[in-house]
Amino acid sequence: MALSQQDLFVNLLLPSRNGFYVDIGAGNGEGEPCASNNAWLEEIGWTGILLEIREDYVQEAKRFRPKSQVVQADAFKVDYKELFYRLNCPKVIDYLSIDVDPLDSIQSPCVEVLSKFPFEDFDFKILTIEHDLYNPHGLQQKNTLKYFMQNKPYKIIAENVGLSFAGKKYLEDWYINPIYYNDFQIKDIENLYYKEQNPNDIIMDLVLHKK
Repeated sequence: MALSQQDLFVNLLLPSRNGFYVDIGAGNGEGEPCASNNAWLEEIGWTGILLEIREDYVQEAKRFRPKSQVVQADAFKVDYKELFYRLNCPKVIDYLSIDVDPLDSIQSPCVEVLSKFPFEDFDFKILTIEHDLYNPHGLQQKNTLKYFMQNKPYKIIAENVGLSFAGKKYLEDWYINPIYYNDFQIKDIENLYYKEQNPNDIIMDLVLHKK
């Protein structure tokens, strides 16, 4: 299971057995360098794309995640539009996960990646985006992400999500696409908003709001 319950969050909103995910910074697709946000989704029938730069992780992911298309590439240099079309991605992607680390020359890695996404060609229903607020450069990453997403048609539903077991180690924001409110199996989802709450508590509250 994911360390911040991202997989449970996605499954509560979209309890599908044939969803599609895109995971940028997928590691080995299982437990390195941290637990995958979507390995369990694959186990219950989902499939998608895992993008990772490290050769050793890519080879492990190909073994661990047989239903996924594993791509070795630099997340900051990918032509995502070309990639998505080449791999026959659906025009509406259920779940996008971004977990990339900063470089000396790139202090807001999540936005650097998002800026290359073909939002005019592909829709995303759910996004979980890591900004690592707890890190020295985290506030800059967080603020840059917030500004970038203000210009996109997505609603933040959970802000400064931490690890299930690590208190106030805030590291992600979660977004949903209002166009697909009717697809989400949560009542009054347009009115829900969580900030700096333990992901376990978020999941429990969403369970109470299930349709």
